Amino acid sequence: MMIIDLIDELDVIEGIHKQVPSLSLDENLAKEQNISQLLQAATKQAETEQWLQLNLWLTQITQDLSILLPEIKQALCSGWQGDRELTPELTHNLAL
Repeated sequence: MMIIDLIDELDVIEGIHKQVPSLSLDENLAKEQNISQLLQAATKQAETEQWLQLNLWLTQITQDLSILLPEIKQALCSGWQGDRELTPELTHNLAL
């Protein structure tokens, strides 16, 4: 399983549409696959309550990611590989 399997772009796009349903009524925005463009449209179309809900939902996503990613990195840096060598690319990525 990849991190992308845990949360992918389509999940975020679907969530934005759930928080601001009027985005789905616009033919162009209903098919939009760009998160930034959807969020920009949401700033114009969301009613006050929808805007608050969108912000709460995005806060939860960012909190989940900010907890999950360091836990994954900590586990990967824990010496789990023992005597086996990691690839140079993985070693480099873990050093970032």
